[in-house]
Amino acid sequence: MFLLKPVGIALRVAAALAFVTVPALLIVTVLPFLEGSGSYPWVNRVVALDSAVMDGVRSVVPTEIGRRDLARVLVLLAALLTGATLDFGANRLSAVTSKSSLHRRFGKLKKSARKVSKHKSLTPIESKLKKLKPGDKKSREELVRLMVEARRELDAMTKDVAFLALDVVESTKMKLGEDTAFVEHDFKEFKRMVDGVIAREGMLKAAWTPDGAMICFDSLETAVRAAQAMLRQLPAFNAGTRMMRTPFRVRCGINAGRVQYDATTPMEEMSDNVIDVAGHMQKYADPDTIFVAGDLIRRRKFKQGFTPADTEVDGHAVSVWRGPSADPPELRAAARPSEAAPLPLAGGETVLLPAHDVTGAAPASLGKYEVRGELGRGAMGVVYEGWDPDIRRRVALKTVRPDHLESSAADELVERFRREAQAAGRLSHPGIVSVYDFGQQGETSFIAMELIEGQELQHRLDRGERLAVPEVVEIMAQLLDALDAAGRAGIVHRDIKPSNILLLPDGRVKVTDFGIARVEASGLTMAGSMIGTPAYMSPEQLNGRDVDTRSDLFSAGVVLYQMLTGEKPFTGNRVTTVIHKILELVPPDPSKLDAALPEAFDPVVRRAIAKAPDDRYQTGAEFAEALRAASEA
Repeated sequence: MFLLKPVGIALRVAAALAFVTVPALLIVTVLPFLEGSGSYPWVNRVVALDSAVMDGVRSVVPTEIGRRDLARVLVLLAALLTGATLDFGANRLSAVTSKSSLHRRFGKLKKSARKVSKHKSLTPIESKLKKLKPGDKKSREELVRLMVEARRELDAMTKDVAFLALDVVESTKMKLGEDTAFVEHDFKEFKRMVDGVIAREGMLKAAWTPDGAMICFDSLETAVRAAQAMLRQLPAFNAGTRMMRTPFRVRCGINAGRVQYDATTPMEEMSDNVIDVAGHMQKYADPDTIFVAGDLIRRRKFKQGFTPADTEVDGHAVSVWRGPSADPPELRAAARPSEAAPLPLAGGETVLLPAHDVTGAAPASLGKYEVRGELGRGAMGVVYEGWDPDIRRRVALKTVRPDHLESSAADELVERFRREAQAAGRLSHPGIVSVYDFGQQGETSFIAMELIEGQELQHRLDRGERLAVPEVVEIMAQLLDALDAAGRAGIVHRDIKPSNILLLPDGRVKVTDFGIARVEASGLTMAGSMIGTPAYMSPEQLNGRDVDTRSDLFSAGVVLYQMLTGEKPFTGNRVTTVIHKILELVPPDPSKLDAALPEAFDPVVRRAIAKAPDDRYQTGAEFAEALRAASEA
């Protein structure tokens, strides 16, 4: 579509040249009859050129009718016809590009309106836009007027607010082995404590997840006061109210800015980059601390106990406030060396590759592998950099220590870990992280696997980065080829999502984390269980039914939707809401969310995330071919 505008300009220039030819030919006809014109050399050259052109026309087409030479008349008519045709084509292209421009402007307007509510002024615009015919200047002017008015109404609904995102650290691990009554009591009381704090600070609205919240305040100052008050109360809560063994630790992230704000719109339906940054600040905050963009603190000239942190989030230098139960800064510095680079590993973790060994209680070896340093930690284990002395290569050693869990939970964890090794170990494909070995040493189980240097696709999406369509198609092609290879080996991944898709610097794509994979003809599947990440799970997986490769292709379709639009197709504040949408609702086509996207991708995405497996692509190759065709349309 972007080529139509320069083509239209070229057509108008060509039409103008054709029209200019008409008076030029008439002037040349008159020149020889002007007294004294033959004394001018340039006139003689023009007349000679004109004669050559006319002779050329006579040599191509018959020009005499009734002994009259009509060569000049034919050239004049041809110039007029050519100019009129080119001008007509330019006008048609202008009408098409004008309508396309209106669609793009309306798409942006609609996206802004979604941040507050379904704005009533958009309904007549959308209706008229569908009926607009190319060249209908009056209707176009009316549409532009309506869109300007709607934009003014939306702009009038903007408001300077602040958002506090908070989350209980490792909440899933906290609940393992605990009495369900204790779990329910503690999280209910935690929510009660937070609700009391934010109510006193005059919060505007809030949305809760099972283990956290996103809260809107009228200013940065009130958001900061609420977060600090909550973290100050946390030690007393852990000492006097908590019944579970593990104390509550909370990460907080705050951001402020001007957003589209409608008091009637629930917090969970609001969408803005200001909110996203608050969530990312929370995600990367240390336990019992508050992360906030340092420029916000400096701009408002209040410190409130904040100090610069040696980190950045979404391009913002971070300032940090540490609660009474936060770890000392030096402990954090020791755990994360300054000279480190992100390194995603199989298993979905993103870890730091240290410039030197990290001190700690790392074993000297695991099986035959030398342990050279710690790369990162997860909820259930540690990932080490290892060295295989036999083959003389670096490996990643992913470990779990189930000895601190109850027997049933420990057995399940080890079985899942073994399943990952068995599933991935059966595969040999350039798009799948290679697993070399599985072993146990004392209470520690470990997997030796390929050491990957790159980044998770999730990290690029978290930054709000929009991938170009050719890159999206290439990533999907490699992902689908890997899923086909797994399918041929009788393996269904069951947890395809951006954090399990690794992007290497050379453009290659690797699929990782086969920890919940289903292996055909084996006893490794937990029958009737719902395992995976709900927003990316297929309907049959959510219902606990048997799954095959088409379930992974559904998940890949969800990833495709997110890469194209920057949004997940199925969202909600609660897991039950997400599940309901996956089972019952059809999301908007990608081109409805971004008018710049070619509509050719809409049917591809619709088929990829169809509810019934038989209605989807049956192989990754078929899916990839449809994507390539859409990108070339």
